[in-house]
Amino acid sequence: MDAVPSLKELRQMAELKALETSSLIRAGVDSEEILSRSVASFKDTYQPLLVDKVFTALFQTYSQWFIAAVRNLLEPGSAIYEEPVSVASIGDGQVIRRMNRLNLSEDLLNEYKTAIGCLAQECGSQMVQAGAAGKDAREVLVNFNLAATKLEFDFGLTEQESLDTFDLFSGQVAKEVDRRLSSDD
Repeated sequence: MDAVPSLKELRQMAELKALETSSLIRAGVDSEEILSRSVASFKDTYQPLLVDKVFTALFQTYSQWFIAAVRNLLEPGSAIYEEPVSVASIGDGQVIRRMNRLNLSEDLLNEYKTAIGCLAQECGSQMVQAGAAGKDAREVLVNFNLAATKLEFDFGLTEQESLDTFDLFSGQVAKEVDRRLSSDD
């Protein structure tokens, strides 16, 4: 694959796979198994090559169009094609994450650790400032936890990398708070 399929190509792919699938369904093959295999073949082809949000948007669009095409082939006019799913509409909680992707190289993992360290320093600093101003520092921490989660998604950490670095952010925030509080004495 040299490029992400265009929407026109994606629809053609869905319709072609639907034609094959509907023929098998009409022949009496178990429809759930066929539908599952058809969707799995799309995942096998494209998921390893695309970033998670892009893949999620394409996969959701393909799935919707594939199911609509199958329905229309089995019962003409029974389904409509929904609008394509945009990448921007995919929230972090909706992302289909690749657990089979490669681990980050040492250089990229170090870049992540540096970035999370900078985020932790800023968080610690703002927490101390909020406390000194008589404000609740928990809101600062919540916002920075969200930023740390986004950073993890941006770097595409595998499940194991995420587990290995789980305590990195909170530990560095605590160190920064301690450092700032002890330097203010």
